[in-house]
Order: sequence, then C-alpha cells, then structure tokens
Amino acid sequence: MDNHLRGPASCGCVITFSSKRHKEFHLQAVHLKEKVVCDKTACFYLCDTEEQLKEHRLTKHIKKEADTTPQRFVCDLCGQVYRCVSTLKTHEKSVHDTVLHECPHCSIKLNKYSLQRHLKRAHNGLSVCNVCGAKVKQLKNHMAMHIQPDQMKFKCSYCPKGFMLKYKLERHVMSVHLKDRSYPCRYGCDSAYNSSSSRNEHEKRQHGQLFSENKIKV
Repeated sequence: MDNHLRGPASCGCVITFSSKRHKEFHLQAVHLKEKVVCDKTACFYLCDTEEQLKEHRLTKHIKKEADTTPQRFVCDLCGQVYRCVSTLKTHEKSVHDTVLHECPHCSIKLNKYSLQRHLKRAHNGLSVCNVCGAKVKQLKNHMAMHIQPDQMKFKCSYCPKGFMLKYKLERHVMSVHLKDRSYPCRYGCDSAYNSSSSRNEHEKRQHGQLFSENKIKV
C-alpha cells in the first residue's frame, strides 16, 4: 500500500523514473535511508542488512562479472597480458629467450624462435650443415647421414645398417630383407610395393592420366 499511497515523487529532485522500483530506490538511497542499497548502476536493489547486501553483491555482481570476463594470461617476466596461452608462449619464446644462435647464412644472431622465422623468411627455411655444407630444410634428419651405423639408435638385425628413426628401420627391413610387397598397383599391372607412397609414385609415373582422373584413396 505504501507504493500506491506514495504516488509520484515529491522529493523535489528533477528525475524521470524508469519504474516504481527505480523511484523507491531513489527515495531510500537519497532521502529516507531506511534500507541498505546496492551502489551498482541501474541495480536498484534494496535490503535490510549489510549481510544481505554482501550476499547480493557476491551472487549478482562479482560471480557474474567473473563468468563473463574473458580469461587472460599474464607474462610473469614483463606483465604483458594475452587472451590465449598459445600467444603467451609465443611471446615468451620470441621475447624472453636470451640464448642467441648465429644464422648459418648471414651471421645474424637471434634466439631459437626468431631464428626459425628468420630462416623461413630470409632463406626459404634452409639450414646449412656444418659437416658437408649442404643446405637442407630438415637439418636434424640430414645429420643422420653423418652418423656411423653403429652409433644409430635403431640397428638392423639383418645387416650392419642403422637408423635414427624407428619407422625408417621398419621400412628398410620390410623392403630389403622381408621383401614385403603388400601394396600392388591398382591399375592392372604386376608391380607391387612395400609402401603406399611408393605405390602411388609408380601409379603417377606409369598411369598418370588414370591416377589423376580417378584419384583413388586408400
């Protein structure tokens, strides 16, 4: 009944109220001060005690803001803020890695991440082998040719050869020692191969037009 009897605001303030709740909030916050009010803009919440106000702020404002605020990742070294962890990791590798490596092409010194970008942009991603001088894209794989067979991680049990990668040893054993030919040509000839990649190369070379037209997928 108080809401009905109170009628239009008569407090003397030049305010246009958006609702009865807005009007009651204004009267309590500015004039009557009989209730505890929330200080958030356009909230218009009224209660009787400070404990009720704390509970209201926690559930309606603090938690809600935390749920809607984008997660941010902060660099521990410089305080730079990023929205995703991958961008933060890239920042750390490019800016805060102080170990420098010399470019094998132009002698510029950069950290590992920046050097990789420099090689790709300035030198087409090529690295120079310090043993034979060859320019290669995968230097780690290339270095295997300079390692003695007995120092290789994976050794063939049929011959003295060794390999740095397990799949290369398996491919060697299947093609050289076991003579596996489980990938026959799919275009009618008697050729067979020990891997799908070798079979595909044969088909492109010998049956190029059919291979392009059919594009068989295995």
